[in-house]
Amino acid sequence: MGQVLDLRRMRAAYHAVRANGGAPGVDGVTVGAFGEHLEEHLRALTSELRARTYRPRPVRRVLIPKPDGGQRPLGSPAVRDRVVQQVVLGVLEPIFEADFSPHSHGFRPGRDTFSALRELYGHVRAGHIYLVDVDIAKFFDTIPHEPLIEAVAERVADGTGLRLIRLFLEALIQDGYRVVRPRAGTPQGGVISPLLANIYLARLDRVLDAEGVSYVRYADDVRLASRTSAGARRALVRTAEVLEGLGLRLNPQKTKLVSLYQGVDFLGYRLIGQKGHLNVYLTPTVVERCREQVRQLTRRTAGVSLPVLVARLNEYLRGWGEYFKRAQCSGVLDRMDKWVARRVRAYQAKHWRNTLWRRYPDQYLYGALGLTCLYALRRDFLRDFAARRHAGTRPVERSAGDPHATFVRGTEVPG
Repeated sequence: MGQVLDLRRMRAAYHAVRANGGAPGVDGVTVGAFGEHLEEHLRALTSELRARTYRPRPVRRVLIPKPDGGQRPLGSPAVRDRVVQQVVLGVLEPIFEADFSPHSHGFRPGRDTFSALRELYGHVRAGHIYLVDVDIAKFFDTIPHEPLIEAVAERVADGTGLRLIRLFLEALIQDGYRVVRPRAGTPQGGVISPLLANIYLARLDRVLDAEGVSYVRYADDVRLASRTSAGARRALVRTAEVLEGLGLRLNPQKTKLVSLYQGVDFLGYRLIGQKGHLNVYLTPTVVERCREQVRQLTRRTAGVSLPVLVARLNEYLRGWGEYFKRAQCSGVLDRMDKWVARRVRAYQAKHWRNTLWRRYPDQYLYGALGLTCLYALRRDFLRDFAARRHAGTRPVERSAGDPHATFVRGTEVPG
């Protein structure tokens, strides 16, 4: 708590929260408004924490649609509470980071979705062609509080710090006009929630590591890998046993064993073995999700000028394209570009059957307006990769677990 109360850490935490953005909490205070009287607010927070009178404001809950048609609850804490959580995160993360498994990639410094994909790619190249898609049912909503506090207490003996984490977990949730106190779970959207999730699932990691199970985990998204289907089933049974001991359970509808030649989905990519080669595609879900977002941005009632519309599209398309440009999807991206261009022209003309392509040809859209070209992102990636390979700077995969292994197309895999 001595580190948490350091005003320098508080200031750094606020700037981290400001960089992440986000909507205001139940009190309506925005990140910018909090920063207008930053020193005053930080001193007030420090005084409350020191006097043990600090209480988090209720977390505003919003529901966001899931790809499968359901809804995912997302919590939005007040800015002041996000700042406190960010300080606690900065203190706790180095303590636990040293003991986390190298097969855990989600929300960790120096690791990301691509390090997880590269490791899974490496397992497949090493002959682990049977994979289990492990889905933990409502993971963030069902983490039991007491075992989670005990997991943190394994490395943290400061009772005041543990009390603060308990306050985060038990903060009231405002769901519409209702205010409820959660009995389990940690709200998605909270700054410290991903770290707490990793701390809790580290117990699963330790068991799998000790028993020699090949796996890759990104937060609660786990893929078990084995050279035989029997080995994959044993790993699944053991995983279910460990999760049950942690108060969690598998989703039987979504947990499944597949072979590489049936295709395995992970973090938006689909890995499929075809004719002795490993190919990487996009899942249909992420393509449709992109199209739906573009439809929302280019709806007729958007009420903005064409340059503003293109700027909003670029913000989304560039992020989406940078993430998925590694897949074998040149044809998909080319068709997406043509569809997006038609959407932009239709927005300007307010109807689909138009000749606005004469006034707004591709050269104008991608040149003067600067519309992001997804196909060009993929083309430039391949060109840069070929140049690095020719120069001898291409990363070489040494082992299945090497987080720096190359993640590209067309690699031979064992039969």
